Amino acid sequence: MKTSHIAKLFSIYKFVLVILILISSVYGSSAQNWAPVGAKWHFTKHTNMSSAFSYTTIEVEKDTMVLGKKCSKLIGNFDPCIWQSNIMYESNDSVYFYHTQNNDFSLLYDFGANPGDIWEINNITSSFGLGFPDTSRILVDSVDQILIDGEILRVLYTTQINMIESDYEFGGMIIEKIGAISFYPWLFSCDPVAGIIRCYEDDDIFYQRDSNIACEYSTVNTIDLEIENVKAYPNPVNDKLRITIDFPFDQKINFQMIDMSNKMVLHGTLGSTTIDVSSLLRGVYVFNLVDSSNEVILTTKILKL
Repeated sequence: MKTSHIAKLFSIYKFVLVILILISSVYGSSAQNWAPVGAKWHFTKHTNMSSAFSYTTIEVEKDTMVLGKKCSKLIGNFDPCIWQSNIMYESNDSVYFYHTQNNDFSLLYDFGANPGDIWEINNITSSFGLGFPDTSRILVDSVDQILIDGEILRVLYTTQINMIESDYEFGGMIIEKIGAISFYPWLFSCDPVAGIIRCYEDDDIFYQRDSNIACEYSTVNTIDLEIENVKAYPNPVNDKLRITIDFPFDQKINFQMIDMSNKMVLHGTLGSTTIDVSSLLRGVYVFNLVDSSNEVILTTKILKL
């Protein structure tokens, strides 16, 4: 009798344990690794026609249901040229965004990808582009891990293999939970230029891409009193990047070329109106001009052919 009673209690225990495991599984699968409520991205925002730049933010406002999927609704200042999508969701290591033109979801990231894998991003097109469907093909060059605030996050090092044919540029280093250097693929002819990430924060982690650049900081046009009409061309560029800049001759100007993995690959002091970039690999680079006070005069993305 005693043995039977113990067996019955053990059966009840197993039943309760199974229920708890199922509940845990359901809630665990719904937990968001990408874009939890309150998550915030900080970006640099600038135009090609001004030396001033500012910051902008994108923040997850709430959870919502779209087309039967549990999604994150984001608010903030997205790329004004094209991107108006503010709905995203994550499933099986992949992140999707709501494609407004197709009324469907398109893949943005695949954090489960391995070296050699390729995924495609269906870009939004309009009169700013060539007027036909545009796709970015993202090749995974290598994978790694990064430790941020005690969390081990996956890192993808990627290259867009069709950026010559596409109107959009994307890729470089992509970090789990945080994303790429730009939030979405950026349209090459867009002005203001799509933002470059400064910081990311949520309840668990804080990430700052460059400790020398505050999450929230703007320059004003007072610098234009001394330095005006700053341009870097042609873009795309093959061998020689030409600089048009009006500044006092005693002003020291430095230049920087930074690849999409945030590595400075070319730098120096501007001594003439041309910079030889022929040694750089084909790809997208962030080009900066910095004055002697370490103020950014110009920052823009350059496509090296």
